[in-house]
Amino acid sequence: MFGQVMDCLTTPEGKRPNFKLFTEERYDTIVRHKTSFYSFVLPIQMALYLAEIVDDEIHKDIEDVMLKIGFLFQAQDDYLDVFGDPKVTGKIGTDIADGKCSWIAVRSFKQFDTEKGKIFEGNYGSKHRVAVIEWLFDAINIKKVFRTFGEKEYKQIQKLITQFENKHGLNGNSFGQILNIIYKRVK
Repeated sequence: MFGQVMDCLTTPEGKRPNFKLFTEERYDTIVRHKTSFYSFVLPIQMALYLAEIVDDEIHKDIEDVMLKIGFLFQAQDDYLDVFGDPKVTGKIGTDIADGKCSWIAVRSFKQFDTEKGKIFEGNYGSKHRVAVIEWLFDAINIKKVFRTFGEKEYKQIQKLITQFENKHGLNGNSFGQILNIIYKRVK
């Protein structure tokens, strides 16, 4: 609920986005509380409790892994909203028109020079200006930035899984399988 509220406050319905809130920290908080906990952390932790694995340290380390997987998943979802093929994803992306605080928007906004930043602020969140925003994204090669980010995150998560296995003597294959399912997905 907290993540949903933060998302709504960043881009209030019917109003222009608050670009001062388009920060990596805020995006991370939105994702953590809107996607990562309920989609990734809680299901795994509930399964552990059902299996009577109650060690706090194991739960904390699994939370760290699953939060990272959830973040990668949401960043990919944001990427696919803008660049995914609607025939494959099954949906037409609306993040640009809706002015969403997405990975693509936050990372791009951070990289824009002053001129491009003003163009972004003047057009992001308008359904009639989507092409302008897509042009800005292309101008900074955000697709390449995303690929680099995705590869780095994937390797970091693999490392966390290995550390978890070594530390706790437990098999992390399930986490690796989840990671491999979501990594480089197209829908």
